[in-house]
Amino acid sequence: MDRKCGNFVFQRPVETLLKVTKSKVLGAGFGAVAKRDIKKGEIVGEYTGEQINEDEVERRGKVYHFGISYVYHLPYSIGALDSAKAGNETRFINHSDTPNLTTIFRTSKGEPRVAFVADQDIKKDEEVFFPYGYPEKDLKFLFSTKPEDRSDHMEYVSSTGEAREKVLRNIAGPSTSSYNQPGPSSSTSQAGPSTSRKRRPSDHSGPSSPHKKRKH
Repeated sequence: MDRKCGNFVFQRPVETLLKVTKSKVLGAGFGAVAKRDIKKGEIVGEYTGEQINEDEVERRGKVYHFGISYVYHLPYSIGALDSAKAGNETRFINHSDTPNLTTIFRTSKGEPRVAFVADQDIKKDEEVFFPYGYPEKDLKFLFSTKPEDRSDHMEYVSSTGEAREKVLRNIAGPSTSSYNQPGPSSSTSQAGPSTSRKRRPSDHSGPSSPHKKRKH
């Protein structure tokens, strides 16, 4: 299978070219780095997880603890992928406003598939980043405050009153509002930004990370 995104089709499991290690980003916890040199345009991994509908996204958003969610919102309001129990190394990809990855979305046999693609050449052991889609000011706020001091701001970020605290919660991006774009929500401890988040590299098949949200 050609790993170049231009010819990429999800006909078989996608090899993940990433490994989990401690992130160099202050306060980010764990992150994902390249296992080998990766060329621009190569597929570095697929975001895997349980497919859930919009109602379930909202329900889980209210249940997941701050920073412990790995929900990735899909485009066209078709739901999300929750990697909390069926994820891989990609859920540990942190946020950056100068990312080296982008994503592609496809459907295969009616199933949504999301893959991360190198936006530039990436060296072995270099950390990879993806833009979570949140305004930089919100990410800075989350990284510089304690959870108990975020309530008012969280209400603002989740302006629709739903589980929209992407950055606040995990990888499950909002389905509506100014944050409504596909991608991981940042409300997981493992995948999303949080001041004290703990992830276990060995728990790759476990719950979502997140789309953790971390700032670079």
